[in-house]
Amino acid sequence: MSIDKLFHNWITPKWGKNLLRDRFWGFVTLYGIWVLFVFVLANLIIATPADSLWPLFKQSALSVSLAWTVMICLSYIIKRPRPFKVRGEKALVKMWLETPSFPSGHTTLAFALASASCFSSLQPGIVVLAAFIMAAMVAFSRLYVGVHYLSDIFGGIAVGVGVVWLVFG
Repeated sequence: MSIDKLFHNWITPKWGKNLLRDRFWGFVTLYGIWVLFVFVLANLIIATPADSLWPLFKQSALSVSLAWTVMICLSYIIKRPRPFKVRGEKALVKMWLETPSFPSGHTTLAFALASASCFSSLQPGIVVLAAFIMAAMVAFSRLYVGVHYLSDIFGGIAVGVGVVWLVFG
C-alpha cells in the first residue's frame, strides 16, 4: 500500500470522533488561506518602505499568480482523482469546485504566499515563521478533511515555493 493510502487510512477514522477538531480543521481548510493572505498583505503594507511597496507588491502578485497557473495546468494534465472519490467517501467539507487532486491548490497558494513573505519583510524572522506555520496548517487541513493525498500536499509545496523563488530569485 502506498504512503498516500496509508496516511489517508490513518487520518479518516478520526472524523466524527471530536466535533471541535473536525470543525477546527474544516474552518482552516475553508478560510485559512484568506487569513494567510490578509496577514501577508498587511505585513507587506506595514513593513515595506513606501518607495519599494508597489514593485514588491507586483512581484509578489506575479509569483503567486504564476504558482496558481502552474498548479492548474499540472492538475489538469495529471488528472488525479481525489481520495474521497476513489474510496466512495464523503469529504468532511463541501467541495465547491470539482478539480483534480494533484497538486493541492490550497497548499500551492498557501506556500506561495508564505514564500513571498520571505521577500517582503524587513524583519522576516517571526513574520515568515508565522506565515509558514499558517501555510502548514492549511496543508494539513486538506489532508484532514480528506480532499488530498500526502503527495498532493508535497506537490503543492514544491510548486508554491519553487515558483516564488524562481520569480524572486
